Amino acid sequence: MKSSLVALSALLFSLGSTACAPDGLIEVDGIGPDADVSQKIYGGDAPDAWYHDAVVSLHEVSGGYVYTDPFCTGTLVSDEHVVTAAHCLESGRGTMRPSQIAVYVGDNPYADIGSHIYTVTDVAQHPSYNSRRITNDIGLLTLSTPVTESVTPVEPLPPTQGFTSSDAGMTVNFAGFGETRSGSYGQKLQVDLALGGLGCTVSGCTTSGDASTQVSYRQSTAGPCSGDSGGPLFVFRGSDTYLGGVTSYGDYYCSQYGVSTRVDAYDAWITSYTGTSSGGGTTTTGCSGFDDTYTGTLSGDGDLAYEPDGGSYVARRGTHEAQLSGDAGTDFDLYLYKYNRRSGTWREVASSEDSASDETVSYRGGGGEYTWLVNSYSGSGDYELCLTTP
Repeated sequence: MKSSLVALSALLFSLGSTACAPDGLIEVDGIGPDADVSQKIYGGDAPDAWYHDAVVSLHEVSGGYVYTDPFCTGTLVSDEHVVTAAHCLESGRGTMRPSQIAVYVGDNPYADIGSHIYTVTDVAQHPSYNSRRITNDIGLLTLSTPVTESVTPVEPLPPTQGFTSSDAGMTVNFAGFGETRSGSYGQKLQVDLALGGLGCTVSGCTTSGDASTQVSYRQSTAGPCSGDSGGPLFVFRGSDTYLGGVTSYGDYYCSQYGVSTRVDAYDAWITSYTGTSSGGGTTTTGCSGFDDTYTGTLSGDGDLAYEPDGGSYVARRGTHEAQLSGDAGTDFDLYLYKYNRRSGTWREVASSEDSASDETVSYRGGGGEYTWLVNSYSGSGDYELCLTTP
């Protein structure tokens, strides 16, 4: 491990760039006093696919310094949320605070961490995480601002596409920031391995694990290790790529087996933070329980209206609730957009597209400017939109 602190002048020379990160953080060498890391991914190659761009590194922040050595890995599942391992978010003094963690978006934090790092506003470990048994080992970070890099977040594996025993033997992909066997350190690497099966069923496993929440794989010649904790297991379903797992644990030398937490087992928990939508399918009977009511008329297929009152609203971090109902025989859909001030564009963050006009949306998001869009997929008539905003 490198020294915890170095002279700022020496760091400027070694990086060849500014040592000031966002919010006045100063870059320093080392991993930080509260983070823990040992061996990392080995036998890997440089990133070579779009989904590797969504792989980020976690860095400790302490006393106004951001440490350049990553202590864990994570994956962007939205431009404001990172899925990682619950055990990554612990320190010797308990759960790490948001102010202790920063997230780097890129391939080599030593080259450009100062211009590609994001602070954190919320740290969440799964409420059933057990550090002794290493179960329910999944966590989530909420960033202070949306990522502005040219990165496409990777969708978490939905339960409808979840792991089954027939997936044993299929190729999956791992990624993380780590030390190679040649001694290089801190750059993003990726490697393909064959999935072993549900639970911990491959050679070397000391327990059977939990088939409903874990998958395992052999890694005798290559694979992730403890320093890559929280990193992704990418799974491929047809032409689609999903975040299927989160690197959790393995044997001490990372030369026999590894276990990842199944993301599909925690879909409801993840979407409670990142936002979720569902078709209503039930006739609406007014706006009881909501804060505000808006009404309007759509003239026919493709007509649309923005609410509230043709405009937008500014909200604090929290949950946005909406319920839409329309005249019989219509098919109206509902969308929630958030404004990205850096790019100057609106981005869809939640939606409901039921086959009728009874739609519901519940979305948990960060602070910012939002607007609702009511769109006629087919038909004309009146609508009622019930809203509760943070």
